[in-house]
Amino acid sequence: MNSANIVKSFRNFCKNHYNQENIAKYGRYFKGGFKGYGLTTVQLREQVKKYKIDKNIQISTLLECAEQLIPSPYYEEPSFIMLLINEHRKEYTKSVFRKMEKWYKNSIYNWAHADIMGMFILPNFLEKGLVTPADFRPWIKAKNSYQRRSVPVTFIKYLKITENFAELFEITEPLMRDNMREVQQGQGWFLREAWKKQPLLTEAFLLKWKDEAPRLTIQYACEKMDKEYKKKFAKRRSGNRE
Repeated sequence: MNSANIVKSFRNFCKNHYNQENIAKYGRYFKGGFKGYGLTTVQLREQVKKYKIDKNIQISTLLECAEQLIPSPYYEEPSFIMLLINEHRKEYTKSVFRKMEKWYKNSIYNWAHADIMGMFILPNFLEKGLVTPADFRPWIKAKNSYQRRSVPVTFIKYLKITENFAELFEITEPLMRDNMREVQQGQGWFLREAWKKQPLLTEAFLLKWKDEAPRLTIQYACEKMDKEYKKKFAKRRSGNRE
């Protein structure tokens, strides 16, 4: 099956299972608005499974599909191809990483797709040694805020296999001044998970930034601390960034 057939077949499935009620429900989770077909998670994953078992489909074919599906404004289309490509993670290479990197330029513009990338896809490249944390440095300055968010979210899984938390803090440090909510949430989430594993190092980093970082970043980072302990990281002066 070639890429054109896969794309056509999936789009036909989506149109045949259009669900306005689900669209209205999903829209509550996307502040910028939601456009999709209203597929359920089960329906989407069944479609991924359908193509996953076809051993004749290679990642090269799926990357061709991605050229059409990733830029789609319909939520399920990027979701489908991202999840399907990740079923072929054994075929990942540095070249595949570079192609995925380009997806952020005009296509990934919501937290859900950014987190499919950060939680499920991108950590594989680090775990396999195909890239290093340093390969994400340029992403920190990306115009796309969801590309910036993907850096700390990707590093969350990497915390399980590295002891060098200091390197990850240094790479993501510019995000401690980021004014976009989705980035603040991602950075805070990363720091919260880092604190669970290396509390002393993480607390030193938080103390360094507590008076300058956005409140939301610190709030997320300290979420698992008890109420009294959180006070240690409260801002000491007024007029700080929110």
